[in-house]
Amino acid sequence: MKKNLCTLSILLGISSFQLVAAEATSNTFQHDANVNFGTHSEDFGDGIWSLDYRFYFTPVDAQKGPYALAGFLAQHSNIGAMVAQPNTYNNTTMYAIDGAYVLPSNWFIGANYRYTDVDNKWDNISTTEGDNKGYGATIGYYFNEASEVAFIYDNNGSSSWNSDEWPQEITIANDYDETLYGAHIRTFIAMQSFSGLDLKASYNRIERQGEYISTLNNLTNASYNFESTSNQLNLTADWYINPAWSVGASYLWHDFDGSTHYISNNTSDESNGGSSDNIYALSTSYWWQISGTFAAKFSAAKQFGLNNDSGDDGIFIGISANARF
Repeated sequence: MKKNLCTLSILLGISSFQLVAAEATSNTFQHDANVNFGTHSEDFGDGIWSLDYRFYFTPVDAQKGPYALAGFLAQHSNIGAMVAQPNTYNNTTMYAIDGAYVLPSNWFIGANYRYTDVDNKWDNISTTEGDNKGYGATIGYYFNEASEVAFIYDNNGSSSWNSDEWPQEITIANDYDETLYGAHIRTFIAMQSFSGLDLKASYNRIERQGEYISTLNNLTNASYNFESTSNQLNLTADWYINPAWSVGASYLWHDFDGSTHYISNNTSDESNGGSSDNIYALSTSYWWQISGTFAAKFSAAKQFGLNNDSGDDGIFIGISANARF
């Protein structure tokens, strides 16, 4: 389950790109609507679909820089919403809404809310139900026309249960809470021979705690409490050869430290452990301009440094269709 949720996050990220018309009839837009599909080369059908829409309160210059960076370079107040459906989980839907307000002093504040409804059943044997709710806030500053620094707070809580009816009735209920503290700095450097470089560095600290309770034939037979702390450093660079085509590289350092307390059949056990991972990735993306308003984007990313518990070997693929007006 941990691996699947991690993969869903990656797929949602690679599929939710912001697109823009390369040669739009108007150089500005305020509405941005996207249809996205993200998947993996090793199991193309187990991808994730998403729809998103964003409204900018001030017109955005579509040709100020690389097409993908129009929203970032605009530095305008905006509000957006998204709905997503992963193919790997039937009857599971993700919803999100977010917005940002930019002050005349170049400070900006943002907020978001997320909700995931899980209601799945496999072969009339295994059932999973639950919900996941999260909210977050951001405060940042634009220190020039192409750079920002921001500080992030995010909280996420989940409550769910899983029931297996064969060969015996086993039910597992779990609750967990997750808090993230983060910061990032991002800048775009325009170049004469090429469109430019998009550079970003971010750091996140994630604190988790939760409980699992297992029942066998309606009798509690085990409980499991855990606490963990993760530290993540992420560095990314995207080189825009021209306004439509980019190639990129990224580095992720992830350090994990956790403890567990397990009780079963009147016996208990405690354990502590940790791990550290270094993950690299190469990526590329390209726009195809279909008309003055509609565009398409194709993206791919390959990760290195993964082990069997971190994710699949292969290529992440993103396909998006966009309308901006």
